[in-house]
Amino acid sequence: MLVIYDMFNMQGKTPAFFDGLKNEFLDKCSSYGSVETIFIERSDQGNIWVKFDSADSANKAKEGL
Repeated sequence: MLVIYDMFNMQGKTPAFFDGLKNEFLDKCSSYGSVETIFIERSDQGNIWVKFDSADSANKAKEGL
């Protein structure tokens, strides 16, 4: 699991913003391994949780992102 903190704030964000962000992260993270789930925390914290199929893939993404 990889957690990216403080990626955005909620001010002015629409549902389309979250769909686009999820797709963008799926594209970027898939280059490091198989992505099982992406969860975007819709709060002012702006955290994104990415679950990979292996810890190795998560570590590669951590280094690459």
